[in-house]
Amino acid sequence: MARVAVGGTFDPIHDGHIALLRRAFELGKDGEVVIGLTSDEMARSSRSRSVRSYESREEDLRTAIKKCFGIDDVHITKIEDQCGPSIY
Repeated sequence: MARVAVGGTFDPIHDGHIALLRRAFELGKDGEVVIGLTSDEMARSSRSRSVRSYESREEDLRTAIKKCFGIDDVHITKIEDQCGPSIY
């Protein structure tokens, strides 16, 4: 059973994000896909531009995944550090 982890800030969601997610769902088809979404603190500490709130980014990410891939139940977890859930 495959376990695939991807992560990002996803603000705004663009074609590159959709391609990344498409590949993750292909590789994790019979397993699990975990999507790490950077916390507000982490996202804002590494950018000079403004970043929307975690809640707004998560909602948009769920909406995009539903629209593009027809997936309702997706595992999104908050990333608080550089490794996020990938080390587990």
